[in-house]
Amino acid sequence: SVRDVNNLRKVHEKLHTITYDLISCYGVTLLVIFCWIFFYCILAFYMTVVYTQAHYSGHRSLQPLCWCIFALSFIAVMTTCCHLTVDESKKTKFHVQRLLLYSKLCVETEKELQNLTSQLKTLKLEFSICGLFTLNLPILGTMLGLLCSYIVVILQFS
Repeated sequence: SVRDVNNLRKVHEKLHTITYDLISCYGVTLLVIFCWIFFYCILAFYMTVVYTQAHYSGHRSLQPLCWCIFALSFIAVMTTCCHLTVDESKKTKFHVQRLLLYSKLCVETEKELQNLTSQLKTLKLEFSICGLFTLNLPILGTMLGLLCSYIVVILQFS
């Protein structure tokens, strides 16, 4: 019905506003956290290599690596949640288009669905960190690739 589609438009607008407010308030904090975790993981792997070469006991050489895995899992959960939210928004566009194409709707409902389509195109949902990068699965892959590159460099110099 028209009321349901109108409510859906309001929910999407609120979701977009909340996303924008979150990123506006915590964007710099998230950037600092991402940088800290990235550099910590490099340092943790380096410390693991140094401790292993110095023949320290097992728990001391593995402790930095365990913290690194914990920090990376935090990043993985956060980026996956953001990616799934954006992906759901994209699926909504697809479902609205299917409704418009394959359903027999009254004129008011069709008009409201077209308004929703326009709103979905205009108010794109994304979690951007200070405009530098978007929190999604490709950035997670890029971060892991960079970490692997640094690990190879550390191994070559040790």
